[in-house]
Amino acid sequence: MLRVAYPRLASHLTTPGLVRGSNFALRRTILTTPARKSPEVTKYVTKDGDSVRDSKGLPTEGAKAARTDYHSANQVTPTPTGDWVLFHPVYTEEELNSVSVFHRPAENLGDKLAFGLVKIARRCFDILSGYKHKTIPEGSNMSIAELRKGGYLMTEEGWLMRILFLETIAGVPGMVAATLRHLRSLRLMASIYFSLTCHRFVGFLEEEAVLTYTRCIAEIEAGHFPEWASKPAPSIAIDYWRLAPDATLLDVVKAVRADESTHRFVNHSLANLEYKEDLNPFAIREPDMNIKGARPGFTRKESAAFVEESRQLLDQAKH
Repeated sequence: MLRVAYPRLASHLTTPGLVRGSNFALRRTILTTPARKSPEVTKYVTKDGDSVRDSKGLPTEGAKAARTDYHSANQVTPTPTGDWVLFHPVYTEEELNSVSVFHRPAENLGDKLAFGLVKIARRCFDILSGYKHKTIPEGSNMSIAELRKGGYLMTEEGWLMRILFLETIAGVPGMVAATLRHLRSLRLMASIYFSLTCHRFVGFLEEEAVLTYTRCIAEIEAGHFPEWASKPAPSIAIDYWRLAPDATLLDVVKAVRADESTHRFVNHSLANLEYKEDLNPFAIREPDMNIKGARPGFTRKESAAFVEESRQLLDQAKH
């Protein structure tokens, strides 16, 4: 580079002795420099026998969590398994059964707009998919096939279509919000507009998700959905949710419902805050499922109290 840019100066600097010395140093550096190791990623696992109900993943070095191998040994790129890098909660049996269905009333114009959009989306899909959640007549002795033909029960394909549609819509607000925040950091946008309404929209959307999964669980437990009653859970679901080796799809649906109730609680709580003044109450920790599954979210006052309680716990941990 120096010879190309300044040929006359380079001719004086690059003497034969200097070139030989630099070449020797270069060869020595290449031969003696140890290969760099890839940085190790801290793994998140759950303590064995941990009785804490919020079951937080704790970063540990070299720890191994229960895992299942579901990829072929001769794969070029093995399927990810074992200790997952991304944090996610692991729910106990008590927490899985503590989720309730409820609706937070819309109070202001933004709430009503968000609730209306969610209801329109659900109603449109109900019409397009022919979904009717009809009550089974009392004393009915119709078979499952007859109940499905009469529109009282859904088929396996119907449930899968509904769940896939729900999960497709549920991912949109998060992706859009993340993109907007990314653009704001790059282009110095003034604000993220209508953020509270967006949080409320996701909260109402997760209410519908909890309702859908609760109905699915009820159908399985009542014997109206035999395809999933005893069907083994996929290995990837067992590994991700830390389920028992003999877990079924019913256990998977319960874990997904508990996760949706967490999203419902968090988004309704964030929608109650003044985002320019209040702190994120979940920045340090989250409440357990006995709280998140039984109420729509924290009020602003409750969020402030939860933040203060978290600070006190941090101070106690330091001392």
